[in-house]
Amino acid sequence: MFKKFLAKLALVAVIMTSVANVSFAADPFEVKEFKAVSSLDTASTIIDPSPKGKNEDLLIKVLLDKSAGILRVNIKNDKSRLLQTLSFDGKSEINYIWNPINDSQILEPGIYTAELLMRENSSSTEITKSINFEVRYQDSSKPDFSNFLVSKNSFDPDTEDLTIKFRNNNSANLVAEVRRENGDVAKTFSQFSGQGFGTGDREIVWDGRKNDGHKAEEGKYLITVVGRNDYGSSKLVSQVTVDNSGGVVTTSNTHISGITIKPSGTFKPENDEEIEIEFDVVTDLDELVINAKRGSVVYEIQNYGSIDKENNVTEMWNGEIDDGYALPGTWTIEFKSKKGTVSLTASKTVEIEYDKPSIDEFLLSKNEFDTDLDEVNTVLFVLDDNATVTIEIIENGKVEDTIVEEWDVERGKWYAFEWDGNGYDPGDDIDLRLKAANLVNEDVFNTKTINVNLREDSTSSNRSNVTNDYISPGATDGYEDMTIFYTIDQDADVSVTILKGDRSSGSKIVQLMDGKSQSEGSHSIVWNGRDGSGNKLANGFYTYKIESKYKGTDTEYGIFVVGKVGEADKTTTSSTKNVKKNDGKVNSNVIVDGQKIDRNTVSEDKCGGYADINETDNSCDYITWVTDNGIFKGYSDNTFRPYQTINRVEALKVIIEAVGLSSYGSNNENPNGFKDIKLGQWYVNYINTAKNLGIFNGDGNAKTARPSDTVSRIEALKLIFETLRVKKGMQLNNCSQSYNDVAAGAWYNKYACSAKTYQLYNTSILQPESLITRGEVAELLYELRDFVK
Repeated sequence: MFKKFLAKLALVAVIMTSVANVSFAADPFEVKEFKAVSSLDTASTIIDPSPKGKNEDLLIKVLLDKSAGILRVNIKNDKSRLLQTLSFDGKSEINYIWNPINDSQILEPGIYTAELLMRENSSSTEITKSINFEVRYQDSSKPDFSNFLVSKNSFDPDTEDLTIKFRNNNSANLVAEVRRENGDVAKTFSQFSGQGFGTGDREIVWDGRKNDGHKAEEGKYLITVVGRNDYGSSKLVSQVTVDNSGGVVTTSNTHISGITIKPSGTFKPENDEEIEIEFDVVTDLDELVINAKRGSVVYEIQNYGSIDKENNVTEMWNGEIDDGYALPGTWTIEFKSKKGTVSLTASKTVEIEYDKPSIDEFLLSKNEFDTDLDEVNTVLFVLDDNATVTIEIIENGKVEDTIVEEWDVERGKWYAFEWDGNGYDPGDDIDLRLKAANLVNEDVFNTKTINVNLREDSTSSNRSNVTNDYISPGATDGYEDMTIFYTIDQDADVSVTILKGDRSSGSKIVQLMDGKSQSEGSHSIVWNGRDGSGNKLANGFYTYKIESKYKGTDTEYGIFVVGKVGEADKTTTSSTKNVKKNDGKVNSNVIVDGQKIDRNTVSEDKCGGYADINETDNSCDYITWVTDNGIFKGYSDNTFRPYQTINRVEALKVIIEAVGLSSYGSNNENPNGFKDIKLGQWYVNYINTAKNLGIFNGDGNAKTARPSDTVSRIEALKLIFETLRVKKGMQLNNCSQSYNDVAAGAWYNKYACSAKTYQLYNTSILQPESLITRGEVAELLYELRDFVK
């Protein structure tokens, strides 16, 4: 017995010795600090990430006693769904700013978790720690809901629908979903999938089907409505149970059978026009009514009263109900019948769908403008689908005004209008929201919102400030003149350039004006829309650049578009107090309400009978002179268009006639063999005259005259001085120095020297390659008036 006792003691000693030699693993990391707090208030675990609210980010701070081979932070929502994983492998310290944006949207309000994961290496045990933070939006302009009502706590999709009602009190983008308890989305309602809505009452009907078209499984679901705008997000949630309590409504019974609906899949009222409902009346009936039913909406398609037994009865329905067209979704075509005391119901469903218009582009010509200076901005848009367009002004989350209402527009065509921002001041926080609605059902629509930067123009006494600049039309097919308007507040040298694309860094397409001296005041350039080679611009975005130089430099940019242009149906347009109207001071070919306006009346303060030249303009004297002497004529809309470029044959005509040369020959002859002139055109005899007198040579061996090409400054000087040489015997001599940018050996040296002699350009540089305009040619002829008419 004693030996057994000693043996047990020995065994216990062995066991105790073994236990003493076991090494238990300690926690490999000491977490000295772990925080998830506001980037603006590190004492707060509540953040407001809305752009126009507090605009807070989440600051994640971690401090370990040593580096972790694997170090991650997972961001999860209140359903433990992973939103994002942040990796910091190999570090012992994290000081990271996380922008709370998920799927390009600010987070829904609620409790979130930052989960810290640490490992020494890939094979070691993972250690986790978690802390919570809250997303809470506090600005009063955030989305706000009221009157939230779900028609039932539980329902059977076989026999009934669920109706959801609510009111949104601030403008917001709305998403309505049916979510499972774990947060998975079972159903997204297409008419509430992120579109922008103003204040109003909303209604949604759920037929109990999921996104895949199948009936939702029995169980609990969360009806969820989320609103988002720049001030925050709000959420409505209500639990509902899907069950099988209502039994089954069949597609046939002892009264009605053989129900078929064509088209059998989806019915699009705007495309399919009508659906055909065919059925058999199995027996004589005392009553038969066919309804279209969805939620609480019941529309009577046909009431037959009594009806005899009959096969292949046909009824048509175009999708219209009492107050317009049926909303998208699943509709039940219901046959309610009665024979004697027996009432029965049979039904078949049809899916009604509308194409949601897609918005391709929606933008402003200028990034910013100053309403205090009465500046205007051009609104541009193009859609991928035919639609009805409304454009609203949003201020502080609410619709404040409508500037375009119910324009019927065509897909693939650009629309543009000028807007002066009337009623709003620099610093006001406003957006423009374009709503593109289906032509048949206005409740099916898409929206796009752009911010309007109303900003006071920064001016300086050390530069000539460019203001009130815009181009009209802002969208063109490329076959019409465009007018660029601008104002400078001091005398300056002004350059105007057209660039490719919608950025200020685009490549140069054409130089319309280069360093031309202009007096303070308002100016305009009428441009024929051609590039530097005289070709029509390709479709796409372009940018005008206006640069003024006086001590310092001021530059303004604006975007315009070349492409297919539509004319909106504006018969239903409401108040247009904010749409820029023609004020009588602009050039011809402006676009007002999508129409080209001609100037057929001229106010008394205009020069020479031209609507686009003021009596106070420096150009008035020489434009009046060339008009009175029959050298230039204006256009039929009473404009002169001094800043419009001039082409070769136009320049030849005015110069030849200015010096009194007679053109000779016939417009139907081409003795010089130019390959690119068309016999019978008005300009042919001018080309022949100039060629025969040695004024104009064409392109030599190429045998081309390029009649429609624009003319550079030096080319115009050559034509003028060569014509004066022929007619007046003017001597043309080279010189060693005329202008700093004219080399002594340049082919055009003698023309530059003549320009210097007659003081045509009293500057140090000539800029010979700059395109010349109608106004500049008129000024040159006026300065040389002693040699011409």
